[in-house]
Amino acid sequence: MLVTGIVATYLNDGVLQRILIQAKDTKPFTLAGIYNVTNDVFLTVSIINTLKKESITGNKSIPLKMPVIIREAQREDWLGLNTEMKTIKIIVKSANELQLYTIKTT
Repeated sequence: MLVTGIVATYLNDGVLQRILIQAKDTKPFTLAGIYNVTNDVFLTVSIINTLKKESITGNKSIPLKMPVIIREAQREDWLGLNTEMKTIKIIVKSANELQLYTIKTT
């Protein structure tokens, strides 16, 4: 899935916080996902998430699941029908350079 950013929410001291996560250059990037076409021809899509090693919220007690980002060089492997599971695991574990922006709630 091609996106320009991800909005995530989390609770911090009982207050709902929203953050916008974008690439440093604000260009679109690819999220890992899976899809299915149902019997009644609906398309369902799910984004694949993983836990971020460092807390991007600044609060180490709040783990935030982050979407797996597929680098351009990894797209062919991610989409390949014959890609080995060890390659998929490497893609999922690889670090991504994203910058964090906080959205102020009103």
